Amino acid sequence: MISIVIPIYISSPSGYAMTERCLKSAETDIEHELIIVETETDYFKDHCDIHIYEKNRTNATKSINRGFRVASGDKVVLLTNDVVLEQNWLKCLLDCFDKEDCGLATLATSQLGHKKEDKIEEGIWFSVAMMPRMDNYFDEGYVNSWDDSDLIMRTYLSGNKMYRNFNSIVEHEPGKTMYKQKDHSKNFCNNRDYFKNKYKDCKDHRMYKILTEGWVI
Repeated sequence: MISIVIPIYISSPSGYAMTERCLKSAETDIEHELIIVETETDYFKDHCDIHIYEKNRTNATKSINRGFRVASGDKVVLLTNDVVLEQNWLKCLLDCFDKEDCGLATLATSQLGHKKEDKIEEGIWFSVAMMPRMDNYFDEGYVNSWDDSDLIMRTYLSGNKMYRNFNSIVEHEPGKTMYKQKDHSKNFCNNRDYFKNKYKDCKDHRMYKILTEGWVI
């Protein structure tokens, strides 16, 4: 069983249409449960196996964790609702775990200019991400950003890596969701400082540098 978690906040008709496209593209024959965590609306309560209603928009990090914590799958997938997937997307995520040191899996994406290739190699990106079931997912000390960088950092510190499968390309337009929210820039800076302070004594200097300065490999 795979658990797929999609956090949703709809603020416009275009957001509804974007989410419909995402859900349609996520359809797969691989056995799974679909968990939607929806904030302030319940438009998609009939589109999933488990629907969690969030009354007030506060911290998306906490909302995502709510979805993860009810997941029953051995693997859990986070999807943001601003992506469009290819048919083979879920199998390609699973294939990353053929690597013995895979702790997180993602896919190639148009956002980074990737082209489809038959290869799996180390790479970080979090609009589509698969992970094993965990006791602790996102650190809720972050507000709407840098929580993914933190999880990547913890994965590398545990001795594992994040891998990207280039056999599936995700269409993604960044900025359609979180970046337009009020206080995003302020929260981003606060979260970055929280991350840097949390890992200031970190021994994995390579991953720390990537996450704080470049964030892309």
